[in-house]
Amino acid sequence: DQSELAHDAGYSQFVIKIIEHRKILIGLVNGPAFGVAATTLSLMDYVVCSDSAYIGTPFAYIGVGPEGGSSVMFERVLGTSKVCDYFLF
Repeated sequence: DQSELAHDAGYSQFVIKIIEHRKILIGLVNGPAFGVAATTLSLMDYVVCSDSAYIGTPFAYIGVGPEGGSSVMFERVLGTSKVCDYFLF
């Protein structure tokens, strides 16, 4: 479907722009962050979360692979065992 391809291309460009951005990027989380909101946090230089922040990665539960390079970036940020907890269980 053309609209799905366009959506995927737009998402890829979004992630590339974040990766190539030359200034410091700060992610702020004040409540739930799932999907792209959660995965792009690993691309930020700093992440600040409120007491009500909740970050979810439901990939395994819904049967899809991690998006936006998060499978690689989360491991660098959190370590292998934490990533397995987030992505596999």
